Amino acid sequence: KPSSSVILICGVMTINAASVKTKLWICLMLALSALLLVFSPQSAEAARNGIILCGKAVIPALFPFFVLNGILIRLGFADDIGKALDKPMRHLFGLGGSCAAALITGMVCGYPSGAKAAYDLYKSGSCTKSEAETVLAFANNASPAFLIAGVGTAMLKSAEKGVILYILQLISALAVGIIMKPRRKEENGKHAKRLYGKAERLSDKGFAARTGSGHTKREPPSFGLGMLADAIKDSALSVIPVCGSVIFFSVIVHFILRAAFLPDFISCLICGIFEVTSASSAAASMLTTEQSFAAIAFSVGWAGLSVHIQASSVTGGDLDMTKYYAGKALSCGFCS
Repeated sequence: KPSSSVILICGVMTINAASVKTKLWICLMLALSALLLVFSPQSAEAARNGIILCGKAVIPALFPFFVLNGILIRLGFADDIGKALDKPMRHLFGLGGSCAAALITGMVCGYPSGAKAAYDLYKSGSCTKSEAETVLAFANNASPAFLIAGVGTAMLKSAEKGVILYILQLISALAVGIIMKPRRKEENGKHAKRLYGKAERLSDKGFAARTGSGHTKREPPSFGLGMLADAIKDSALSVIPVCGSVIFFSVIVHFILRAAFLPDFISCLICGIFEVTSASSAAASMLTTEQSFAAIAFSVGWAGLSVHIQASSVTGGDLDMTKYYAGKALSCGFCS
């Protein structure tokens, strides 16, 4: 095909001027491009399935929660809940109480809502960058609806197994949070750097504890059409890269599952590294009961590169993801 020749020629020209690491990535991308060209009908079908998945499940499940979460953060909900949960959050995780909003959002709404909530807290000034990066490491999790109804009932034909998966994930996430508790307190009297201007904590107790200053508490803004419009706009922009990663990895998983030289269990585990939903569905249909549960637990703990890219996209590239990847690796180990 002419298009494949152009790709190969451009690739060879680029490789000559690239570093070793870059050459490896270029070779991998060229191989994937060639695979997509050779098996273009299958690739197109897999991409269509990914688009259908986004239209039927991803967007309806995430977009409303993104909007509502954005409004809650703008109304100061994180600071209100922070007052009630400040002590347990500091004792267990070494974080301000407002970070509980991200943890709860991630546990109820599913990924990448937890990551979006953590970033919104940082963006609004309700937590520091370090706190946002720490809570991100254990707040971005699968929702109970996905694990109990989607995986348990629909895939494994057992709601009880879905409940077990959710409890296992919950315990693993909390354990990760305790393990990753900051060992040193931030210097008192030092304001955290904010992304947007001079936003400060609304929580008077949390603000005073971190800044040591006598600033008074700000009144949170009231709800209005402008706030709703901003929340809808931000949520729409966040959903686009989420859907993009789902579609792309749907194609990757399609080819992994059809690699005849790999045992079914290994194929499902490799798929779980990339995308949790397709891997869970494949494990439930291809493996024995015990094997499928183990493979799905592995996938849920790690969450998949698709979710990691979604988390990175909704945080705007402003947060260091090192703690996040470490937390997901730990969670994968605990769940497995």
